[in-house]
Amino acid sequence: ISPMERIDDLDTGKSYVFGKKGEAGPVSTKLYNKLRAIQYGDEPDTYNWVTIVE
Repeated sequence: ISPMERIDDLDTGKSYVFGKKGEAGPVSTKLYNKLRAIQYGDEPDTYNWVTIVE
């Protein structure tokens, strides 16, 4: 999960800014924390995303 700071439209020269430089927004942070909790077994993996490799 990588937060996006902005998107530049090269055809129009417009920039669409989504967040502060170097900081993840609240949605990216929530997704990251949820995914890490699933990976570490702190949250249930209801979609079977995690496979244990021995």
